[in-house]
Amino acid sequence: MLELDRTLEEHLVETHTHIEVARYVAARSDHAEVRPVSD
Repeated sequence: MLELDRTLEEHLVETHTHIEVARYVAARSDHAEVRPVSD
């Protein structure tokens, strides 16, 4: 994963709920090959 993506995700975690972040990641996964986090 790119450092930019990691920074963006950390920012989202700070400003949004985990559910919103999960929805964002899921939406991104539909358009890109991203492995979902299984935590």
